[in-house]
Amino acid sequence: MAYRDFTDEAGNGWRVWDTYPQKPEIVAPGFKQGWLSFESAGEKWRLAPVPEGWAEVEEPRLRELLRTAGRVDGGRSLTRGVEVEPPSSI
Repeated sequence: MAYRDFTDEAGNGWRVWDTYPQKPEIVAPGFKQGWLSFESAGEKWRLAPVPEGWAEVEEPRLRELLRTAGRVDGGRSLTRGVEVEPPSSI
């Protein structure tokens, strides 16, 4: 699993990592092959599928990827009753 930190245009710090489901059959369509998880100060966003080479791109490209991601609402989950948490190395 790759993990990156970056700062958006407003100066907010973000964490991003790739997430791959262990049980794709319980994941919403479009996310079965994995997604990027973005997190900052209580906000969570997701982008699927995982863009090739995302872990090596410059910060401006990470900002672009964030802008194309979808915000995660409190009641919305990609899986039925399974919450995705940041990697333990964060």
